[in-house]
Amino acid sequence: MCIDTIARLSNPGPDTEPFGSKATRWLSTLNSAQKFLTDWPHDLQASLADLCSIVSKYSSYNYSTDRSVLKFESPEEPQSLEENQVLGAFIHVLFLGRISSRERLTEYDISELLDMDPLIAFSKSKETDHLDKVCQAFEQGSKRRRLLITEKGYVGSASQTAEEGDIACVLPSCSAPVIVRKLQDEDSYKFVGECYLHGFMDAEVITLQIKGVLKEQFILA
Repeated sequence: MCIDTIARLSNPGPDTEPFGSKATRWLSTLNSAQKFLTDWPHDLQASLADLCSIVSKYSSYNYSTDRSVLKFESPEEPQSLEENQVLGAFIHVLFLGRISSRERLTEYDISELLDMDPLIAFSKSKETDHLDKVCQAFEQGSKRRRLLITEKGYVGSASQTAEEGDIACVLPSCSAPVIVRKLQDEDSYKFVGECYLHGFMDAEVITLQIKGVLKEQFILA
């Protein structure tokens, strides 16, 4: 069952790239895809930039060889990111929707990571454990992945083998999306890899199929 076609993809980037710089690159790709994103108010760019600044702080903490010399400037006011569909999708994509392999990302997790000051937190063992957990989630969420935006404005990420024009879909007996590519001069498709597509990770496609929103089917080679 087809969901949508990939319209924009971030560049692959090096395998050793810190997740902070990758988030900034992904933001650039998101900006280039504004025409596909319907929920883009005038203040969204500032909120996305604030988010990437926060992610960069976690990245600096994560990759530092001497955390005792880390210096973070605490904001005069707590970070407050306005709720927005694109912003929410981007945050979840950075984590692949999970704070750990066993835990889904929740609104509480998001609020906590935005409010935590790494300069204070890494001096406290309990909070340091949480910092490490968040950083690992960022690392796993972006490692060897590319940000994707579809023609209908869905936001997600896929493996580095994905290409613009590939199709996000759900295969029979699967509840989560994958990426397929149409074969030239044929009516069949080949499997490219898995993907994370925000809003489609909990069998939502089945609901849309029942409602008649998604109908197109295909043959996998």
